[in-house]
Amino acid sequence: MKRKVFRLLLILALIVVPIAGITIDVDAASDLTLGTLISDSPNDRLFTVKNNSGNSVRYVYQTSTQNNVVEKTIAAYDSDTIRVAANSSGQATLTVKQIDDPNAVSQIINSLNQYYVTINFVDSNGMKIADSRQAVATYNSGCSYTASSSLSYNGDVYDLTSNNYVAIPYGNTSYTFTYSKRAQPNFTSKVILVDQDGTTHKTIEYTVNEDTGGSVTVPETFVSTINGRTYKIMSGYSTKITQSYSQGVMQTVVRYQVQEDETSKPYNIFIQYIDKETNNVLLTKTLLVQKNKTVEHNPSSSFMKNGLQYQLVDGNKITHSFGDSQRNYQVYYKQLVSDETTPQPLQVNYVDLATGNILEIHEYTVDPGKNKTITLDSSFDYDGTTYILNSAQQDYVEGNKITHKFGHNITEYNVYYTEKGVEINSYEVSITYMDVSHTNVGEKTLYTTKVTANVNEALSIDVEQQFQANGTTYVLLPGQESHYDHDFYSTRRNYVMVYRDINDTNNDIVLNPIVANNTSEMAVTLQGTNANGTAITIEGTTGNPIMNNPDGSITTVDPDGNIVPYQEEETEIIEEEQTPLVNGKENQVNNSNETLFIAGGIVLVIIIAGLIYGIKTKKLIKFKNHS
Repeated sequence: MKRKVFRLLLILALIVVPIAGITIDVDAASDLTLGTLISDSPNDRLFTVKNNSGNSVRYVYQTSTQNNVVEKTIAAYDSDTIRVAANSSGQATLTVKQIDDPNAVSQIINSLNQYYVTINFVDSNGMKIADSRQAVATYNSGCSYTASSSLSYNGDVYDLTSNNYVAIPYGNTSYTFTYSKRAQPNFTSKVILVDQDGTTHKTIEYTVNEDTGGSVTVPETFVSTINGRTYKIMSGYSTKITQSYSQGVMQTVVRYQVQEDETSKPYNIFIQYIDKETNNVLLTKTLLVQKNKTVEHNPSSSFMKNGLQYQLVDGNKITHSFGDSQRNYQVYYKQLVSDETTPQPLQVNYVDLATGNILEIHEYTVDPGKNKTITLDSSFDYDGTTYILNSAQQDYVEGNKITHKFGHNITEYNVYYTEKGVEINSYEVSITYMDVSHTNVGEKTLYTTKVTANVNEALSIDVEQQFQANGTTYVLLPGQESHYDHDFYSTRRNYVMVYRDINDTNNDIVLNPIVANNTSEMAVTLQGTNANGTAITIEGTTGNPIMNNPDGSITTVDPDGNIVPYQEEETEIIEEEQTPLVNGKENQVNNSNETLFIAGGIVLVIIIAGLIYGIKTKKLIKFKNHS
C-alpha cells in the first residue's frame, strides 16, 4: 500500500514541476543534490545525483519515461550519473527520494534539452588532420558551427572543400568537414660538378615537385667549357640524383677527375709561417705554379700577427720549379717580447663594420715608459670607397683617439668604419656544424644557418652538444664552447663548430684552446688533428677554420657552409715611416704571397711602381707603419 502511495506522489510531482535544467536541492537537510548535464545523444538526457554526506546513502528514483522505481546506494561523497530516455519534446524528468532519512522529501529536476554534436576534420582520404570539436544542439533548433577555412597538419596546409559555416539539424550526432591538401610550390635544386681541386665547372638545375620529388642525370664524362679538358665522374658518385619534396632545396656536389695529363696542370704550393716555440701555424701563404715555371718566395724577416711581433729564425728563400714533389714549406719565427728598455709594437686594425674584414692595418711603436696617443682617421678611401669612422666603438676608443700605455698587455686594437652614407644596424652571422672527418673540397658540412646581429642588442648563440643529421648522431668535440655571446663590434662573422659521429671513436679528439690575451677582442683559437691526419685550426678572431689535409691541400668553410680551398689574402704595403723592431732591427712586411718589400733601401722607381700597383689592385689589405 505504501509503495502505491509513493508512486502516485511521484507522478503528481512530475506533472507540477516546471521545465528547467538546473541543480536542485529542495530539502536543505537532504544529503543528496541533483543536477543535469548536456547529453551526448539526442535520444537521452543525463542527470547526476551527488552524496554530500560522509556516509553511504540509499535512495530511490523514478523517471518521466518509465514507471518502475529503482533503488540505489551511493557511497560517501560520490556521484551517480543516470541516463534517461528523452520524451517527444526532447526532455526528461528525474524524481529522487532518500530512504534512509524518514524526514526526507522527494526532489524533482527537469533535464536540459541539449546534447553535444561532434565536429570532425579530415582530409580527402578520411584521415584526421585536427582534434575534434563539439557544438551544442538544442531541441527543435539544432546548432551551427563555423570551421577554419584552412588547417596546418604535419607541415602541410589543408583548405576546406566546402562552406565553412554549417547548420546542423537536431538529431544529428556528428558533422565532418573535409579538407584537401594545398599543393606546394615547386622549387629548384642544384647539382654542382667540381673537379678534384674543387673548381666548379658546371651547375645543373632540376625542378622538385610535391608529388614526385625531383631527379636529374649528370654526365659520366664532360668537356669543360673553362679549360677544354675532359673530366670523368669519380668512383663512389652516382650519375642519378634523386630527392623527395620534404628534403627541401638541395645542393649536391659531384666530383670529377681530369682525364688529361696531370703533369701539365697548374697547382698550388703552401708556405707556412710557424711559431718555433709552440709549433702553431701563424700564417699560410699560397703560390700558384704554372707548367714550366719557377716561383720564389722570400720569407719576411719579421711580421706582426694579432698585435705580436715575430722575427725569422729558420728559413731561407724558397724556390719551387713546376713538377717538384714538395708542395708544403715551413719557415720558423720567434715572438719578440718587449721589456722595460725596448719599444713595444702596437697594431690598429681599420675594420669594415658591415663585413668584419680588416681594410687597413696601422703599425706603431710605443717608447719605453711613455704613453702613445693615436689619432684615428676620421675617414679614408679603400678600393674606391670612402669609409667613415663609426660613432660607436669599443671602450678603448675615446672620440677619435686611442691612448696606449707602454707595457699594457693589449697590443692590437680594432676600430670600426662604415661606408660613407651607409648606416649599419645589423649584419648576418653564419653558424655551421661540420664533421671532423670531412675536410676536403666537395664534401658536405652537416648544417648551416644564419642569424642576425643587431646594434645595441645582445646576440646569444647556443650550439647543440649532440644532434642528428641524415640518421646519424653527432657530438660536439671537447674544447669548444656550447654558448657564445656575440659582440656587435667584432671581426667575427662565422661560428664553425666541429662534431664527430658518436660511433667514430677514432676521432674522439680534443680541440686545444690557445687564448690571445693581447687583442682588444679576446680570441680563443682552437687546434687539433683528426684521425686522417688533417690539422684543424679554428681562428679565434674570425671563427674560420683552416684545415691542412694530408694530401697537401688547405681548405676552409665559407659563410654559406661550403668547404672551399683556402686562400691567404694578398697584402699591399704603403710605407709611411719606418717602424723599428723590438730589438732595434729593421721591420719588414711581406707583400703578396711572393714578394717582400723592405722599408728604406727601395729606390724611387720601385716606390712609384708599387703605388701604381696599389691603385690597380682591388680589395687588398693595406699596411701602414707609424712611429
